[in-house]
Amino acid sequence: MIAGENAFDRDGAILVSREIDDLLLQVRGLVLVRPILSKRGATDHELDAHTSELERLRRLLADLIRGQRS
Repeated sequence: MIAGENAFDRDGAILVSREIDDLLLQVRGLVLVRPILSKRGATDHELDAHTSELERLRRLLADLIRGQRS
């Protein structure tokens, strides 16, 4: 093992962990906001855009967890 390589792996893991945490927070927020948008009369187009963003973040999160960073 090259000197410092283990530290790089740890730092990379920490960054990925933070990125996963951030994405989870965004996904949770979108999930919680959707019913509020609907109750407040959001248009179908607005709800579709919201859903598309939620799906995009879920795919990104799944890829990140699988180790397929974009």
